[in-house]
Amino acid sequence: MEKLKVGVIGLGLMGEVHTAIYQSLPYVEVVGCAEPYRPRAKEFAEKYGVKVYAEPDTLLDHVDAISVCTPDHLHKEVILKAFAKNVKALVEKPLDITAAGCEEILAAMPDESYLMVGHILRFDPRVWRAKQVLDSGELGKIYSVNVWRSNSRASGMKIGKRTSVTWFLGIHDIDMIIWLLGGKKITKVSAMGKKIFTPFWDYVISSMETEDGTLICMENGWTMPIQRVTGLDAGFKIIGEKGMMEVNLTHADARVTTEERGRSVLMDTFHWPMIGTELYGDLRIELEAFVKAVQSNAVPPVTATEATEAVRVIERIENALDKQEA
Repeated sequence: MEKLKVGVIGLGLMGEVHTAIYQSLPYVEVVGCAEPYRPRAKEFAEKYGVKVYAEPDTLLDHVDAISVCTPDHLHKEVILKAFAKNVKALVEKPLDITAAGCEEILAAMPDESYLMVGHILRFDPRVWRAKQVLDSGELGKIYSVNVWRSNSRASGMKIGKRTSVTWFLGIHDIDMIIWLLGGKKITKVSAMGKKIFTPFWDYVISSMETEDGTLICMENGWTMPIQRVTGLDAGFKIIGEKGMMEVNLTHADARVTTEERGRSVLMDTFHWPMIGTELYGDLRIELEAFVKAVQSNAVPPVTATEATEAVRVIERIENALDKQEA
């Protein structure tokens, strides 16, 4: 099989792990990357042995597919350029920062095979197992979902300068819950929150209801102390007429404690852990699924249409918060 020619746009943390995983796949060739910040581009080119362009335009002439790992507000621009060059794309969540932007992307998309959105929780074995239980009907009619995802204040002080906690964390949970519930529409939304140390919402509680009456409560924040053993606290509980399910999505309990660190730290064993010299975990499964979809010209497992629905719900939560502030 001819190798798939891939490029990565945006070389922050996610762009780097995408590149490292692609380079470890025997059926993929990383043709190049794009990064406007030249010191980072030079460092990256030396580390990974790839050509790094200042802009994506030239790179798009030489690839079959790309990963879009730019800041959220630049997603749409890069995706539309890819479509114009007949290049398929995997974009990190969220698809866009507005529902209107998502609709513009959908209108320009040749077909659903051209775009996959990187909602990584869909590739987490813990979430997959929950999906299997729900699809089996073992819990009966679902009455309620309680979901939470919080980071430490360190994340808030860094990321909260450019976006709210619902856009950064809540988007994960909304897509996951809609998927777990079989694509049920969320019809009612309310929310309350606090702006504590950033210009955006730092702590938010959202209440929702689906079209069939399932109640959803979502908690998102980046207010946990920096000293906490893990910078992530996440999970969900689902209650139905025949039983309930509880899933802990915090990092697995692999812990290291040293005098230098000054505290215990839980290590990631799910999302992109290093095994030997290669990265594995949820993200590798996600990228492999994207590559397979491109090679077979198939609809990817997370479509732009599905991802747009999650953006619509987050936008409604943000609107509810703005009304609270007014």
